[in-house]
Amino acid sequence: SSHLVTDGSFVLCEGELLDGIFQVCALHALAAIPRKVSIEKDQLPVEVLTASMSAEQLKILEAQEESREGSYVILSEVHLDSVPVLEMLETLFQGYESHGPPTAYIFMGSFCSRSFVPTGQGVRAYREGFERLKFMMRNLEAHVMHGTRFVFIPGPRDPGPQTLPKAPLPDYLTANLAVDIPGAVGKPKRWTGTADPVT
Repeated sequence: SSHLVTDGSFVLCEGELLDGIFQVCALHALAAIPRKVSIEKDQLPVEVLTASMSAEQLKILEAQEESREGSYVILSEVHLDSVPVLEMLETLFQGYESHGPPTAYIFMGSFCSRSFVPTGQGVRAYREGFERLKFMMRNLEAHVMHGTRFVFIPGPRDPGPQTLPKAPLPDYLTANLAVDIPGAVGKPKRWTGTADPVT
């Protein structure tokens, strides 16, 4: 495929069934569609997907969707247990800190190079990565002044059910990053209507 296809992507597979095995010869990425079209064609009512949000929050989200100004840094497979990844993040943050921060960073998991194990040791190891990230982010004064948002989207090896859309990571696993870092996205129920809604 000439398109970027990552783990967990939805694709159309082209191929043929030979001896009971589907042999794929091409992968085709699905075209992105506007939210308006998705709402018109989707079988689920919007209320099912946005049950925890008020009408006012939805209006603010729709207004933000229409405003496409600014730059967005999108990163996937941000393994916070990897020293090289953390070093590259530090370089990235400092580069934007000195030359103008983006509107938002979109961090997509998995946030650990190994699958999450729901044990005491597994939780501690997972939190350590977010503690390191939080330590780095505390010094981003230009980002805070600019109002940069930090959005975290769980990946396939992160905690939680393997259904889509995935629920946000709970604060106890992210070392309370959303509480301590301005602009970091937390859980939807925290939003009070006085700032940007969180996803």
